[in-house]
Amino acid sequence: MTETEVSRSGERSVSSGDGNEAVLHDHRLLEAALAFAGPEDRPAILAQMLDDLTRIGAVLADGQPAAQLRAAHELKGLAATIGAVRLADMAALMQQPQQAEAARTALCMAMCAQVGQLKQELVSFDDSRRAT
Repeated sequence: MTETEVSRSGERSVSSGDGNEAVLHDHRLLEAALAFAGPEDRPAILAQMLDDLTRIGAVLADGQPAAQLRAAHELKGLAATIGAVRLADMAALMQQPQQAEAARTALCMAMCAQVGQLKQELVSFDDSRRAT
C-alpha cells in the first residue's frame, strides 16, 4: 500500500509503507505536466500514462532487445517528464551501447519492477488529488 505525504513546501512524495523508496521523487513535475491540460482532461492524461507504462512494461519483459531499447527510450522521456528520475536514469543507462546483454537483462528486470510501482503511485497520486 502506498501513502502520500505532503511536505511543508507542498511537495508530495509517496512512500510504499514497506520501506521501498518511491519511484516518483517530485510530484511537482507530474503536477506541472498535468497543468497544461484543463481539469477535464486530467483523467484521460493519467489513463494514457498508465496505458503507456503498461505497454512499455510488457515490451521490457518480452526480451526482444531492439524493442526493449525503443521502450527504454520512450520510458526515459515519460519518466523524466513526471519526476521519476531514477527510472529515467535507468532507461538512459540501458540505451548506452556498451551495455552487455546481462546488464541489459538486469536493467530490464529492474525497470519492470519500477514501472509496476510507478503505476501504483500514479493511481495513488490521482486518488489523493481527488480527495483534496
